[in-house]
Amino acid sequence: MRGLFLWHNQFFDHHSEPTMKLKQKIVNAFVNSTHEWNMAMHNAIERKVHEGFKDTFPNGLKDPEETEKRIESMRTFYYQRMMNTASLLLTGSSLIIALMALVVAMVSIHYA
Repeated sequence: MRGLFLWHNQFFDHHSEPTMKLKQKIVNAFVNSTHEWNMAMHNAIERKVHEGFKDTFPNGLKDPEETEKRIESMRTFYYQRMMNTASLLLTGSSLIIALMALVVAMVSIHYA
């Protein structure tokens, strides 16, 4: 256990205030800049979950527990779907950028 504690302190220097302040500023800036996007995504997913529930069960369900289970299941589905979509978009963008870099490299080699 002592080895783990020493390893932790080696990489996470809690006594170095200037370092922690810089790290904290970077993290705070990132969280603050993405907060609005995250809230917009969360609200859109929640809207889709409740729209989907109303479409599937127009009269609702009689059991509140069953209602909550269904909504939670739909919420999990939509969040998974959003993550898959985001991953595919990121992968596609990366592929396009890589292909553009390949074309630029081939052109520069050809004219070198």
